[in-house]
Amino acid sequence: MAGDDIINPPPPPLKIDASSPFFLGPQDRPGDFITPTRLTHENYADWAADVQLALVARRKFVFVDGTISSPVPPCTESDWLTINAMLVSWITNTITPEVKSTLTKYREARRLWDHLKHRFSIVNGPRIQQIKSSISRCEQTKNMPVSTYYGKLNALWEELSLLEPPIRCSCCSTCNVSELYSQRHETTKLHEFLMGLNSDYFSHLRSTILSSDPLPTIDRAYHLAVQDERVRVSQQSVVEPPAPTDVVGFSVKASRPPARGSSSSGGRVVCGKCHKNGHDSASCWAHLTCSHCHKKGHDSTHCYELHGYPDKTKGPASRPTTAPPARAHAAVSTPVSSSAASGSSPSSSSLFTADQWTALAGLFGNAQVPSNRLNGPHEGADWNGD
Repeated sequence: MAGDDIINPPPPPLKIDASSPFFLGPQDRPGDFITPTRLTHENYADWAADVQLALVARRKFVFVDGTISSPVPPCTESDWLTINAMLVSWITNTITPEVKSTLTKYREARRLWDHLKHRFSIVNGPRIQQIKSSISRCEQTKNMPVSTYYGKLNALWEELSLLEPPIRCSCCSTCNVSELYSQRHETTKLHEFLMGLNSDYFSHLRSTILSSDPLPTIDRAYHLAVQDERVRVSQQSVVEPPAPTDVVGFSVKASRPPARGSSSSGGRVVCGKCHKNGHDSASCWAHLTCSHCHKKGHDSTHCYELHGYPDKTKGPASRPTTAPPARAHAAVSTPVSSSAASGSSPSSSSLFTADQWTALAGLFGNAQVPSNRLNGPHEGADWNGD
């Protein structure tokens, strides 16, 4: 009959569950970079650990380590080839172009994984010795926080665990060798952590932890060290005074106090009678009155009418313009303050001695200073004041 010639279509393939390692979702693409770590000639251990972690998160590492070596229903042969092609693409994307150019083409992820392991995995003996030596020398300095010290030590422990995996025993269901080994390994890490703590700060805490029975875990010891550090830092911030700020120091030379009857203006000696700078009232000639001629500017001991004029002439018209010897000597030896000696007085020639002028001249390139500037009299001085 005609109805007997109809061929029934094949049944639809069974749907793969999303939790199955054979499942590939729309987010799985051949060009994905499953880890930022790239395989070079020297970082196989780090690269293998990162790639393994990424594949385990996608339930695909069972195809690489040989746990699943053939299709398992409902997975077909086509699904098997698709998964292997996807895994090869993911692994090769994590290899640098320099290394990738030396590799042959692989269609099975397990063969590619084994080839990379045999080629780039070096003998771990020297590295294990180096890590153990670094752990024994790892110590906390005074300025290093506990968290930083623990982070450095923990990084060494993790790398050592990759090179020396923990021992697993599968002899029977009641065997606890693996658990005992793990406990002993944690105790060793606790001793290494405590011995590296700074003795100036944590000697008491170290003795307290080591005296406890049973010993705490490494995490508990770390928390106790952090708490002790916080208490110490808070106490230091309360007890210690604030750090002194930078202060610019000035050296001030004290001037000679003004003489009696005089006043000081801006560090300079001011006469109390004539109100001029450079002398005090005891050395002022402006308001002296002669008892013989009743003129101002001198006294009877320096009166020309009593003692005669220097040029032997008579009359006030022939008086010399320069001061008498005693008067000039008094003007030169008048005491002045340190501020007046720095150039504040108009007549600076009477403010320094010969040695001082010579020293000042040396500061300006050994300049020659005229002798009349060293000890010369005041020019144009009116000694008689009239």
